Amino acid sequence: MSDVPNLYARFAAHFPDPASPLLETDDGAILSYGEVERESARLANCLAAAGLEAGDRVSVQVEKSPQALLLSLACLRAGLVFHPLYPAYAAAELDYESAARLRDRLAAVRRAMEKQQIVAARNEDIDVIGIADDELEASVQVFYVRHGRVVGRRGFIVDKVEELSPGQLVDRILENLYGDEPAMGYPKSVLVPWDSDDEATYVEWLTTMRGSAVEIKVPQRGDKRALHETVTMNAKEELTRHRLRRAADHNTRSRALSEIQQYLDLPEAP
Repeated sequence: MSDVPNLYARFAAHFPDPASPLLETDDGAILSYGEVERESARLANCLAAAGLEAGDRVSVQVEKSPQALLLSLACLRAGLVFHPLYPAYAAAELDYESAARLRDRLAAVRRAMEKQQIVAARNEDIDVIGIADDELEASVQVFYVRHGRVVGRRGFIVDKVEELSPGQLVDRILENLYGDEPAMGYPKSVLVPWDSDDEATYVEWLTTMRGSAVEIKVPQRGDKRALHETVTMNAKEELTRHRLRRAADHNTRSRALSEIQQYLDLPEAP
């Protein structure tokens, strides 16, 4: 990632919302350093969802505006090359085929943005953590909700090297997610399936990292409960797929060891 988004991230940490306005958008919205960072991260996810990859060139006909700044930061964050085309020079710089490709890519970006489902109030920043586990591992799915929209997701597997209570498992996952500053920033609220075994400590830690109050809670009803159930279902489905891969790997390994045993005429498989 370019140093410029990292610089904005450091400014966002030093100038928390909403006390430090940075720019005003064309529709009159006032954005702080933190909001600029989060909005550029959201746009970067949209660009990735549209199929753009690191190194691709993004040529866009724009006026000099706050929105152009946000798009340039999003491109830097995604490893893209941002090439603004100001109206006076756009016709000379773009031929018809390039313009058609640009139009198609922008349409894909718009479609990706439209698919970002509104799941919460506009001012809510939430990380929704769904967990499905067995005796060996836990599948974790995280939906990142920023300004009420799902703007990203993450999934990973946690090895259970020792027996863990549900609350201890939640604590370990919180450490995994927030041990390093997350790309999406620290949320106002973290939704989990079970109460943390040491909730006060983790709330204090996340509040310190965010610079404002953070809550960790188990959703009980309403839209947040429904959203959490969706994320948990994703975790269950991923755990099932992971078990199938794990079983296939075990079978492949067993066959290989059996072949070695037969080839070397060993009394038992190594």
